[in-house]
Amino acid sequence: MAENSLSLTTSIVNENDLKFVDNNGQILFSSEEIGRQLGYAKPAKSVNILFSRNQKELRGYAVGIKVMSTDGKRYEVRHFTEEGVYILSMLANTPRARDFRAMLARLLRELRERRVELAREAGYRQGLDEGQSFPVVEAQRKAAYLAGLREADRIWRRTNSPRALRRMVELRRMGCTWREIGKTVGASPEAARKRVERARQRGGVL
Repeated sequence: MAENSLSLTTSIVNENDLKFVDNNGQILFSSEEIGRQLGYAKPAKSVNILFSRNQKELRGYAVGIKVMSTDGKRYEVRHFTEEGVYILSMLANTPRARDFRAMLARLLRELRERRVELAREAGYRQGLDEGQSFPVVEAQRKAAYLAGLREADRIWRRTNSPRALRRMVELRRMGCTWREIGKTVGASPEAARKRVERARQRGGVL
């Protein structure tokens, strides 16, 4: 089983019937769900076979999550991070793999955009609440709003971090198009291409 382990967590199902776990901002997918989306007849078993054959590449992206079965007992089920799911979908090479990657990219982009929007709204509401509760000056209300914007910008920078750059380079080497890569990191295909090329020119990407 995976080296890391998380306590009992509740799964979320989006409007496209894509089941995932949101653990403090980290999106995780079970072996069963990945296999189901890839079209395997035996979803969990097929994905675990892929994992066993490619442990060196996938071990760092696997996490054990305790889930409760119908008999009331808790079992540890292997889940994979966003990076792990993309690698598995490349290794699987099933007819549904490309559609699954596209669906995953849309989901992750929507979640990131929603978090940025929530951070902005939280900052704005904080500014309004402070303005209504205390005789604060306009500058103080603006400061609270700007704090929310800074938090939103922090989230955005995290999606464009050196780790995101490494992910784009890795996906490019796997044969992903710039459009697919852009969706993965929440950027336009042209922006993703320019960022990778600029990093290569500066010697930042091997």
